Amino acid sequence: MCIDNNGAGSPNYFPNSFHGPFVNSKRANDTVSQVPSKDVVRLDIGGLDNYSQADWYWKTKMNSSARVELVENIALDIKNLPKEVKERVLSKMYDPVNSEISSMLRTAVTKLIAKQ
Repeated sequence: MCIDNNGAGSPNYFPNSFHGPFVNSKRANDTVSQVPSKDVVRLDIGGLDNYSQADWYWKTKMNSSARVELVENIALDIKNLPKEVKERVLSKMYDPVNSEISSMLRTAVTKLIAKQ
């Protein structure tokens, strides 16, 4: 239970979307002195591909009506974000998946904003 002002009017993800996160170069390569088990270690993911599975699902498992419904739902969620956050969401989360979903989302968000 929170008994203080809980960040007042700032968003609950502050400062990550506004002025952050910040890398502490002194801590970036710290090692864990006491590893509780073999399952807990720092993992370097390197060039791990985080988008091909979403792209595959979009192309092979979703029909056109499911794609439209998904895009409309996502657009409803992101339409009211600040402009810079909205652009970051689109460019960092959806552009890498594939150009179709990215284009559809940009169009849907633009249409929703025009209706407001």
